[in-house]
Amino acid sequence: VYTEEQQQRLGVDEEGNKVEQPNSDGSAKQVIGPAWTRGEIEKPAGEKNHGSYTTLVYTEEQQQR
Repeated sequence: VYTEEQQQRLGVDEEGNKVEQPNSDGSAKQVIGPAWTRGEIEKPAGEKNHGSYTTLVYTEEQQQR
């Protein structure tokens, strides 16, 4: 069982289930994807295989820039 302080800090209910936290003005939060999907930064050029799925990652060369 999570305490009231833990629930507020972690964004969970008494049982530890994640709950949606509204913004300070009471509106719902909106989630957007990574900045590269909106053209704000360069897209990762590497791939990392996690077994059942693959993610894009920044190469060493990209990280040096």
